[in-house]
Formats: sequence, structure tokens, C-alpha cells
Amino acid sequence: MSTEKNIYPITDEWVEPYRAERIYKSLDGRDGLTPKDMLAVQTDVYSEMDQEMGQRLAYAIDHTDGVDDRLRRART
Repeated sequence: MSTEKNIYPITDEWVEPYRAERIYKSLDGRDGLTPKDMLAVQTDVYSEMDQEMGQRLAYAIDHTDGVDDRLRRART
């Protein structure tokens, strides 16, 4: 019997235009942007895709039998 584990890679490379949409949302309807505003755009790390994935993983952990403490801590 093989001891090899299945590997299911998760990527951080998403089909466009997620980043562009985030930028448009943050700048929409704003005038007189300052350098500080633009720095906020450049350093923004929020990802709607990550938020969605995190919610789905937490849901899966909550609805799976036999979840160990390590997974519960990861969910939290």
C-alpha cells in the first residue's frame, strides 16, 4: 500500500480581473486623491476570493464529522 498523500494545490494566481475590480471599487466616485490614498491602493491586500474561500473552508470544517482540534483552530 502506498503511503503517498494526495496533494491538492491551491493557487494564488486568479483569473483576471479580481485585482482590477478591487482597485476600481476603492477609487470609484472619489476625487482629489492624495499620495496617501494611492499608497493605500498599492498596499491593499484584501482579497474577495480569499474571503470566499475561507468561508467555504470554515463551513466544510463545521459540517464534517471527526474534525480534530488542529482543524478547529485553523477554522477559527
